[in-house]
Amino acid sequence: MNSVYWAEVRQEVRLSMRGPLFPIVSVGLALYILLILASSGQMQSMGATGIPRNASYLVFQLASGMSMWLFFIWAWVFGQAVLRDRGVSLHEVVLAAPVTLWKLMLARFVGACVVALMLGAIMPLSLFLTPVLAWTGLIAADLVGPAPVLATLWSVAVFIVPTMLGMGALFFVAALRRRSIAGPFAVATIMMLVWMIGLVVLRGGDISDFAATLFDPTAFSEAERQTTQWTPSEKLSSIMTVTPALLLNRLIWAGVPMLMLAWQLWRLTREQLLQPPASKAKAVQMNTAPQPSTSLVNLGAITRSNWLNALWLEARWFWKTCCMSRGTLLALAVLIFIGVLGSITHVVQHGEGPLTPHAPLLMPFMAEFFLLFLMFSIAGFVGMLMQRDRVAGISEIIDACSAPVATRVMGRVVAAVLLTALFSLAPAVSAWTVMGLSDMAINWWDPLLYQVVVVLPAMLEVCAVAVVAHCVLRHAGAAHGVTMMLCFIAVANMEVQVVNYPPGRFALPAEVNLSALDGWSPWLPSLLTLDLFKLSMSLVLIAMAWLAWPRGVDLNVSQRVGAMLVRWRQGAWVMVLLALSTAGISGTLLYSKMVQQGEYQSLADSQQRDAAWERLWWTRFDEFELSGGEVEISLSPRSRTGHGRWTLHHVRTGRGSLTGSLPHGVIVDSVQVDNKPVSVQVAEDQFWAELGDCPESGCEVVIELRLRLNDWPSDGTAPWLTAEASWLTAAAMLPTLGLNPERRLQAPRDRKAQGLPIESSSLPIASLQSDLGVAPTGRWRWQVKIEQGHTAIVDQGEVNGPLTFSSVWLSEAPMDTEVEPLLLHQKAYQTQAQAMSDDVNQVTNCVSSLLGEAPEVNTLIQSPRNSGPITLYGTKLWVPGDLGWDAGSAGVSRSLRRARIAAALAKFQLGLVSDARAEPGVHWLLQGAPNWVGLECVRRLDGEEAWLALLQWHGDHLTDALGKLEVPITRVGQSGNAPWLPHYGALAMTQASALVGDRFAQELMAIAERLRCGSVMEDAVAQVLGTEMAEGLMGSPMISDLAVDASADAKVSIRRWRWQQGGWQLAEAGHQVMVPTFVDAANVQPVSSITAADGSVLLDAAPFPERTMSDNRWRQFKMD
Repeated sequence: MNSVYWAEVRQEVRLSMRGPLFPIVSVGLALYILLILASSGQMQSMGATGIPRNASYLVFQLASGMSMWLFFIWAWVFGQAVLRDRGVSLHEVVLAAPVTLWKLMLARFVGACVVALMLGAIMPLSLFLTPVLAWTGLIAADLVGPAPVLATLWSVAVFIVPTMLGMGALFFVAALRRRSIAGPFAVATIMMLVWMIGLVVLRGGDISDFAATLFDPTAFSEAERQTTQWTPSEKLSSIMTVTPALLLNRLIWAGVPMLMLAWQLWRLTREQLLQPPASKAKAVQMNTAPQPSTSLVNLGAITRSNWLNALWLEARWFWKTCCMSRGTLLALAVLIFIGVLGSITHVVQHGEGPLTPHAPLLMPFMAEFFLLFLMFSIAGFVGMLMQRDRVAGISEIIDACSAPVATRVMGRVVAAVLLTALFSLAPAVSAWTVMGLSDMAINWWDPLLYQVVVVLPAMLEVCAVAVVAHCVLRHAGAAHGVTMMLCFIAVANMEVQVVNYPPGRFALPAEVNLSALDGWSPWLPSLLTLDLFKLSMSLVLIAMAWLAWPRGVDLNVSQRVGAMLVRWRQGAWVMVLLALSTAGISGTLLYSKMVQQGEYQSLADSQQRDAAWERLWWTRFDEFELSGGEVEISLSPRSRTGHGRWTLHHVRTGRGSLTGSLPHGVIVDSVQVDNKPVSVQVAEDQFWAELGDCPESGCEVVIELRLRLNDWPSDGTAPWLTAEASWLTAAAMLPTLGLNPERRLQAPRDRKAQGLPIESSSLPIASLQSDLGVAPTGRWRWQVKIEQGHTAIVDQGEVNGPLTFSSVWLSEAPMDTEVEPLLLHQKAYQTQAQAMSDDVNQVTNCVSSLLGEAPEVNTLIQSPRNSGPITLYGTKLWVPGDLGWDAGSAGVSRSLRRARIAAALAKFQLGLVSDARAEPGVHWLLQGAPNWVGLECVRRLDGEEAWLALLQWHGDHLTDALGKLEVPITRVGQSGNAPWLPHYGALAMTQASALVGDRFAQELMAIAERLRCGSVMEDAVAQVLGTEMAEGLMGSPMISDLAVDASADAKVSIRRWRWQQGGWQLAEAGHQVMVPTFVDAANVQPVSSITAADGSVLLDAAPFPERTMSDNRWRQFKMD
């Protein structure tokens, strides 16, 4: 290109950067990224705890993950490169210039690319400002590492530049073909949907990482897959690998659009660009027909004005223009179609599926899947609605009319609200369609109510922001940029949780997990109040739009302020006062219910309280033991109150005191020792009672408890006691006796920040809590009364072991299926009843054959969603709706359900035998071992392929948990209740059981019996399994990777890694493999000479988890 075209490039860059859009987006994006980096809670949610805030891991996460938020900004930049001349009616003059058309357009595309690249590069470059956070004291100085120059250059080259070129080419082509900004916006919306399919459906559903990468225009799926598998040491400075999937993604999303642009520029003519916008071409053609002559009608004098009627007519006109717009109809049709397609794919092809599309499963998925599309579509369409009659000449004529400004503004607002409601209700249509296609009864009510009370209020906030932005800012690009930036901040907040207090989560739906049995009753009071708060804040924004609406063409600041004062006196103050009063009342009520009387607390507050608890109680430990007792509980669901009396027999302590942690809402009224009241201290949800000198046989202790719940849910978990239902467990009403070591701050950085010693002292095991129940093993009797007016429902039972029980009451009796065991569930899940019964019976037999005995299950209950793992309480098995009732009749979902049921039964049995306290290493036995039992039962019941699939499932979860590690790892036996331990323990025990055969399960029972006799965990393992096996299972974590080379000589290699200094360090390679039978001891062979049946699974002959099972099958190759 000669100097003319280079001058055009410079001119395009200058014009794109001259308006307010570029500085608003640049400064806002940089400040928001710094806000994310300054928040320890956000770093924890991103798996970046303990690493520098400018580490390579964060560079790749931000550079790839936040490119999508710029789609609409880029759409405006590239669209204006084509349409800027048309906006000022100079396009005919420019197109008449003696220049080559395709070169001119290419020069403008290059100029737009420069601006788009600068906007995209802001994300990784913002991490170079991390030292500013340290200088201002927002983060510690040691959280600033070396400048990530190489990672930044790599992220710009691999993520920013290809994404910018590909998306820019698509936006530019759309602007050339449609000759309006609607074209690039439509493409941005479609790209967002494609991104959501890749991230939420394909990757979120564990369907295919390769397909998710190909569907992702930003390649964030591949970046997330790679970086989340990095260890803490690798996150500091590692560089992403260009995998085949990533390379193909970049070629598709950058190369194909550039070819489309080249083809479009080659075929472009001046006549095409001179035509009116595609949306207006048809209207112009329709209006060219001759109109019949009509006589004039004398309307007479206008004696009075009806501005309410005018407002209605204004709203109806805007609403009709929206409904007649092909873009609106096409967007709705695409929304419904993609919702159906995405839901079916998510349900049928889910990595833990196939699943059954019930409403409680579908609606949260729909809310997550459609959130971005709804948010940005509403912002875009409402923005176009606000700008619809802002045409040169027309807007001036309308401004000259005597109609009040409120008529024009409120007419638009009514139409915008209706448009927002239309988009928000579309996912309900998708849900109904999916249910109909699945040959199940259509649930009409729940999807509709979910969209109205959960999604619509949040989307109305987006609508209000778009309205006020286009009223305050006359420049359409600036208003669009501000709206999109606020939407970006809202969605980024959803990902990193800068603000997680529900009323403060702008434009984000509330977290709601519907239960099949108690439905909406736990949620409606808090939801309706939260909706009222959101609607009130939206009304405040709309009042601001009324005040700020520009009327006229030559308005300076003083004139606009004067107009605002006039409108304030005309009635805007009433709207503002009403909205602020309503917001204040509802906000105060939410704060009272969620914070003051509820369980919501920020991460900083939680850490401060845990540190205060440790300072106050950790040194006041006391060993205790007892023989049992009685529990009497009386509940009043209508008032959400209750009373409890807990009698403890033969209590013996070392220092004459007894302590325990109190559940939420429970107050200790009094403590009596041998019928004499004693002093009680309560602080930080812990009580401490001075028992005095008890006789050798122990004291009789009576604890009087009072329950008063007046809270609302704040974290998506329904309260256990409402007017319509009671989901009582022992831990919800009774204190858990002893001290809880898991409440101590674990991360060294957190302990240092709170002024605690880096390492806290260990306590005697007898002073710790029981790991299975609220009290250690004893003979217990319990009784629960549910008061209903003048009558009461009584539930009772006995426990011989750790104290754990449950009692369920529902105002509307659930459906009971008369099978063994008895099933209590919602009617819509009747088809799963027989399969659930079969799974429980088969799994019980499997656990019994492994451990020698299995607990009895006589009732299976469909418990609320998101209420924890599958758990056995006495003889009642609680199966949450999301962990068992959504599963299909076959596939991974059913195998996973069987594994979870087996783990729950095995945990109860091992806990019953061991009477374990919360000592170091006990979770290896009570979480890792039950998961191994689940794997073994799946292998026996569903076969080898299902077993291998679940091994890979545990391996993936182990990798994810280690990637988000917060507490340094030393030994497995000293790791406490770490999230990675259940998966690591299950995989390591799989290797150990393959080595020793089917006697391994009985050895686990022997370990449990030694714990009951007072042995320390690691000593018990060494005494039963031997020192070498115990060190392999309980020492420093190790993993191995056995690989069968798919070549003619079938070589087998074994690599091993040991966890050291925050990451996997290569260790000595393995030299022996085993061909497991899981009955007898494995056949151990050297890797140099292997004799095994074709297709056999080979394992490393050591108790270390296998990294991946995909290359472990032996193939016997024969030479010709």
